Amino acid sequence: MEADKTALLNRKKGVFSMNGQMKKVRWLSYSALVLSILPIPLYMAVLYSVFNWDIDAALFFIVTLMILAFLLALIGLFKKTENKLIAALALVMTLSDGFFIGLILIVSDMVQP
Repeated sequence: MEADKTALLNRKKGVFSMNGQMKKVRWLSYSALVLSILPIPLYMAVLYSVFNWDIDAALFFIVTLMILAFLLALIGLFKKTENKLIAALALVMTLSDGFFIGLILIVSDMVQP
């Protein structure tokens, strides 16, 4: 009975895996999430001349951030100690960032499809 109460209290404190071990959210999931959020504001800042960067250098930097976020999210998904929800959210956001930026580039005729 005491073990059930302890398990219930522990479940309220954190995220648990199927075998009852607590999964910790480490730097990998959070860094993937942060790196998946950054490309859209950076692209909009470059597009509206908030930063006076060359468009080629800015796109290289943004694509590098997206590739890094994609790789970190994939590693977070397959690592046993990471929270899969945050890594999956980072992966979805990275893919949607790539679609959004690619769509804007193609529609605005900045690149050739």
